[in-house]
Amino acid sequence: MEDRRDLVRGLAMDAVADDYESLGTIFKVIHRLTGHLDVGLTTREIIDALIGLICDGLVQAFALSPWTSAVAVDGVPPENELDQYYYYLTQKGHRFQAQRSGP
Repeated sequence: MEDRRDLVRGLAMDAVADDYESLGTIFKVIHRLTGHLDVGLTTREIIDALIGLICDGLVQAFALSPWTSAVAVDGVPPENELDQYYYYLTQKGHRFQAQRSGP
C-alpha cells in the first residue's frame, strides 16, 4: 500500500509523463484523477511532491516560449515562480514510473 506522499508523487509523475505541463494543469489533472477517491489533496502536498521529484531527478522544469526551444532549468525554480515554468518527466522518471507500474 502506497503512503500518501508516494500517492501524490505518482500522480504528479503521471500528470507530466506525456507532455510539458504547467503547474495549473498538474493541479487539474491530479484533482481529476482523485476526485472520486475523496483524498483531499492540498496544493501544498502537490507542490512538495513536484519539488521532491525535481530534486530526485525524476521531473525537470523548463522555461517555454513560443519563440524559442524549451530551456531546461537547473534544479528547482524559486517556489514563488513555480507557476511560470512547465514540467516534464525525465528519462530517469520514465524508467522509475515503468518499474512502479510493473510489467
